[in-house]
Amino acid sequence: MFEIGNSLREARERQGLGYPEIELATKIRAKYIRALEEEDFTSIPGDAYIRGFLRTYAEYLGLDGDVYVDEYASPGMDVKSSSSSARMYFARILVASSISG
Repeated sequence: MFEIGNSLREARERQGLGYPEIELATKIRAKYIRALEEEDFTSIPGDAYIRGFLRTYAEYLGLDGDVYVDEYASPGMDVKSSSSSARMYFARILVASSISG
């Protein structure tokens, strides 16, 4: 297991790339690139976007995009995306209703 955000940031910095340049080349808004590097997945609108942005950004940096998507999806990853939060919310409701019912 590795840190997705740090790995992306280090690759970007090694290549001397700035956010505006990456935004133009990948069509991913700079705020989402920063969110990926900070692993702030709640700032990205949904799981499909997170996976797509990860793959695109990693491949733009010359990295294997599938590795980053797999790491994001791995069970050990503490994913704090909006879709993940929604799943946890509904899981708590189901557990609470089964206990009280």
